[in-house]
Amino acid sequence: MKKKIALICCLVLVAISMLTVFAACNGNGALSDNELKILRSNLFNQYREDAAEKAESYKVLGEITGINADKEPIKCAIKWTIEGTDKVTVSADKDSNGNYTVNVPDPATLTDSISYTLKGTLVDDKGEAYKGYNGDENATYTVSFNRTVTRLGGDNELLQHYLPATIASPAMGTEYNLSVYFGDVNYVYYFTGKMSGNYFGLNKERSASVKVKLEAAEGGFYISFMDGATKKYLTFTGRAGTSSTGKATPYGDCSITEEPTTVFSVDTSMNNSLKATIVCGDLGENDFYLGSRPGYTTISATSSYYLTGSNSANIDSTQFVARLVGDEDFNQYGGIVVDSDELAKIRGQFEANPVEGTAYKLAVYKGSETLYFNGATQSQEYYLNTVKVKDNGVDCFIEKSGDGFYIYFMNSSGTKTYVTIILSGTYVNAKLTTETPANGVFKMDTTLRIPYMEINENKYYLNSQGTYTSIGGATWSKMNQDNLDVSGEWAMRLMPSAD
Repeated sequence: MKKKIALICCLVLVAISMLTVFAACNGNGALSDNELKILRSNLFNQYREDAAEKAESYKVLGEITGINADKEPIKCAIKWTIEGTDKVTVSADKDSNGNYTVNVPDPATLTDSISYTLKGTLVDDKGEAYKGYNGDENATYTVSFNRTVTRLGGDNELLQHYLPATIASPAMGTEYNLSVYFGDVNYVYYFTGKMSGNYFGLNKERSASVKVKLEAAEGGFYISFMDGATKKYLTFTGRAGTSSTGKATPYGDCSITEEPTTVFSVDTSMNNSLKATIVCGDLGENDFYLGSRPGYTTISATSSYYLTGSNSANIDSTQFVARLVGDEDFNQYGGIVVDSDELAKIRGQFEANPVEGTAYKLAVYKGSETLYFNGATQSQEYYLNTVKVKDNGVDCFIEKSGDGFYIYFMNSSGTKTYVTIILSGTYVNAKLTTETPANGVFKMDTTLRIPYMEINENKYYLNSQGTYTSIGGATWSKMNQDNLDVSGEWAMRLMPSAD
């Protein structure tokens, strides 16, 4: 009997102890200043690393917990408020998990972007704010977080029209335009129904494009179009390969076929981009998007690695994805405003009429910096290597021949070495050779100050594409002169070595 009484007493003491602890957590004024500071710090740490940009509604805690200096559990309710806008609100009631919802408007419905402050204040069980923070009897225990909701398309007028018009739930059998927005030139390009080398071709003029239709398939749809009287399909083929570092890597190849094999779907989490899951040999299934990058006007099979996770922030700026749209003329809002005086100043650095005996740097102006050929090559010797310091660039000279000239330099062994352009199948490559180039001489476009070569009645030049730092070959007819020296179109030129 004595043992039973002792046990009951112990249980009563434990219950009283627990009630005492949690009563101290919930009563008005019962939490000490130090305890409130602990809880405020915990609340701040809970959200301090959250992204400021919130494009959709999100949850916040209804209460915050912690451990006080005596190793006892403490907790406190939170009152959330919004300052700076009435378009973002906090739910009046908590959900079944004890969280509040911060209601964020759809960015596509906004006429302007929103900046606001989310504030969380510690309150007692009556909903009244605790006061006395840092010894100020009127100061509350509050944390603040700056948040934004960016209008779809931000301040870019073209994107403001384009992104809301992209199709999230396409209808089978309906005609659409397959489009890609290129942020480097601020234009929308459209699928032409043709291959361009190993990729799907694009054109800025919608009149030069074809309409696509979707056919229902398990897990998504096939993308078809008419080539005359023949129905054709966009196709990805996966394969396992090896990266330049020796790592096993999945690759996707593009082709146009008369039989459907590739099932696409709309990824609404990435502003209605189009993706497909394909088998890449021993590497199994991998996701690829219809995508592109700066300096190109084609669509390729782009690995999800370049577009998801932290890389998703690059979409529409340095990584581009294909989307379905209707017939709106988006490019009326496109292009980049160019200061003609500034452009003339940039081009004035380069030589229009090179002469023998004068040292030149082979240079590429890329907006924020200028790159200089250093006498070396990379990637199977088809690309010229560059440096950012002019004095570290190799001195090059011209050698007159007929109505043109060769470009040469003395390599590290003292051997005369020529810079030329060669064709390798469908590719245009830069090449170094110690033999006099047999495929022709350079000529000069004196207006643009760009050396070019004529091979098989076509013009070619050297450039540096997108964000690359190497110099390769390119086809003159594909040059976007509207964006030359402005964005995405960077040509190699001759710059006098002497300042």
